[in-house]
Amino acid sequence: MVSTVSFVRRIVSGGWFAIALGAAIALKMVMVSDLTVLIQYNPQDEGLYVARAYYLLTEGSFGPYDARTLVKLPGLSLWLAGSRLLGLPYLWSVNLLYVLAGCYLLAGVLQCGASRRLAFAAFVVYLFNPITMGSEWLRVLREPLSTGLFVVLLAAALFILLRLQERRFALGHMALFSVVFAFSLLLREEDVLLHAVLVLLGAAAWWTSRRIGESSRATRAFAISIVVVPFLLGAAVNAAARQYVERHYGLPILHDFSEGEFPKLIAAIRSIASKKDNRYVMVTQERLAKLMVEVPILAPVISRLPLPGPGTGSCQWYKICSEMGNGWMQFWIKDAAWEAGLTPNLPKAQAFFRAAREDIERACGEGRLKCHPNGSKFLPPFELRWTRAYLQELFTLLALTAAPNPYLQENRPQRYSVDADVGRIFQFVTVTDDFDTEVHARGIAAKAPRYESPLASWRSTIGNIYLVLAPLVVLLAAAALALRLAFWARAPLDTFSVLATIFAGYLLIRIAALSYAAVYLGHFDSRMVFSTHSFILLIGLFVMADAMKAVRAALGRRLANG
Repeated sequence: MVSTVSFVRRIVSGGWFAIALGAAIALKMVMVSDLTVLIQYNPQDEGLYVARAYYLLTEGSFGPYDARTLVKLPGLSLWLAGSRLLGLPYLWSVNLLYVLAGCYLLAGVLQCGASRRLAFAAFVVYLFNPITMGSEWLRVLREPLSTGLFVVLLAAALFILLRLQERRFALGHMALFSVVFAFSLLLREEDVLLHAVLVLLGAAAWWTSRRIGESSRATRAFAISIVVVPFLLGAAVNAAARQYVERHYGLPILHDFSEGEFPKLIAAIRSIASKKDNRYVMVTQERLAKLMVEVPILAPVISRLPLPGPGTGSCQWYKICSEMGNGWMQFWIKDAAWEAGLTPNLPKAQAFFRAAREDIERACGEGRLKCHPNGSKFLPPFELRWTRAYLQELFTLLALTAAPNPYLQENRPQRYSVDADVGRIFQFVTVTDDFDTEVHARGIAAKAPRYESPLASWRSTIGNIYLVLAPLVVLLAAAALALRLAFWARAPLDTFSVLATIFAGYLLIRIAALSYAAVYLGHFDSRMVFSTHSFILLIGLFVMADAMKAVRAALGRRLANG
């Protein structure tokens, strides 16, 4: 709280800085004033998040159980419900979070000694990031929320290190870091990797305390608590969420694609010998044909599965037309089991998937099916023969981090491809009025023209500028950080450099893990890197300035000594 008040005072006392920040934010708000939520029904994405939030608000649960209820973590649905309770439109909530997160980090960097001119330039680059004006930002997806939360998390980490440098305990920032960390674990499945940030921050705090010569028991305890407290809060929140699911659905399972019996069933199916050997296909048609004969319990499921062909997403996206790729088949299996009445609730679903897996393992053991061990989780263990594919995915994600596709949205659609009831639910949950029941229910033409921002055309112009600017900032920031670390012995790392190093370590771990998943699930969309890309845009100029400062200091010291 003290640091926030101090930051506000610094802005107000800055005169031009306060006016410039306010003007930049106002300009951005005018530029996006005509953009509203894109109402789309995807049962595993926005349709799922909005439906669960709707039932949370009206019935206190995630709604009736079906095959999709638990295929994604509940964090975004909780955010949607909370925003609706406050009467805050969804887009306002994520945009406000994005702006405030940037200001929060700016406050920390200013305390590190950065100039206000550089701070303003960095904030403008961050604020007008075209991904915040694109269709992927306007859809009800997790990435806009996770982007703002990620910036808040690292901003809190910066303040924790700053206070430790001053031999003070940042209890308020520590509490914020812990809350954001715990909530993020409920938002995205890969956010379990944020534990790497936790460990790196703890190591940085320990190193900082030793560098300043502070080795008291209290300081060491605080350094340890930086790791322990967020971890324990994350575990407590996870346990509470599981208890909630168990109370409403019968078992403490949050994400049934990565835990419980379903991923084990997929692994068992994958172990069956098949002539088709494609890393994008785990459940081949040959395997399904064998299961129809040897595992009758799965026959009602297999008979309901859609057939591969030229019109499928697998064929259109990955040119795999004789099979159904991993991004679709697993969903179809769960859907078919539910439609067949075999998984009417969570306990019975787990029992069915377990029985099917055991039947497969029994058929393998008796020799009725030829099987090869191929892991016990949703994704198979990595094989050396996929090294080239792994490197391709790795470089693809690195390229996306430098220059993601913003999917700029210049104008809203005149009519959404959803029925009237779905539109009303989206209206209710997201607090948006961009849905005309008469137009969508009867299919008639809109009667009145829609408002368009007078600066709407600027969005495409900014997008074109960022095609050059964003990769340049990312590449120069990466080079500058490498240069800064090379001079660390002659120019010791300051607090901001330590934060940038923590982020770089996390980024490499995250990209390495996502590349492994992409080997089997296919290329990830640009939105997977929205959070890390946005953070680089915000700190990139500071990293460059810090590197130049370190190089000058190191060379000056060398000249003075030589």
